[in-house]
Amino acid sequence: MVCAATNNNTFITTGGGFSAHFATPSYQSSAVQGYLSNTMSSFGAGFNAKGRGYPDVALIGHLYPIFVGGEQEVKDGTSASTPVMAAIISLVNAKRLALKKPTVGFANPALYKWAGDASIFHDITSGSNECTALGGGGLGTLPVCCPHSGFRAEKGWDAATGLGSVNVGNIIEAWAAL
Repeated sequence: MVCAATNNNTFITTGGGFSAHFATPSYQSSAVQGYLSNTMSSFGAGFNAKGRGYPDVALIGHLYPIFVGGEQEVKDGTSASTPVMAAIISLVNAKRLALKKPTVGFANPALYKWAGDASIFHDITSGSNECTALGGGGLGTLPVCCPHSGFRAEKGWDAATGLGSVNVGNIIEAWAAL
């Protein structure tokens, strides 16, 4: 399910959407067009249907355990999940180098070639990122849900969870086989 949670008087949701500045890249166009043409999707005004869709993949974004000064804490957001994807790519590159193959370089074209491969991605099909702000700005205020300002998770690529979460072992083996 799309990450949406309250924790210590804060509210978070999964990010996602479409760039206002960058066009949909060719490696992503089929996935994005599939999402935009889905009649189950309803989009409000104000998003760039020709923009680069994000995210590419979904990873843990809530209650991510870290250590600071030897003490365990938990954090939320892409600041936690982005380094995890970088670590996965590092594992891929280590495996490829051990096989005397070059590192993967720009990863996104390969990720989108595997779109829909259930052995590599766990498709996330429920939830949305429509609740993105706290009403009133005070502690304990309820989140504001804007049903025409966010995106729902759906089958295949979507603007809330991308291609889905990554099966690390299988993605490492898939890249090693290239």
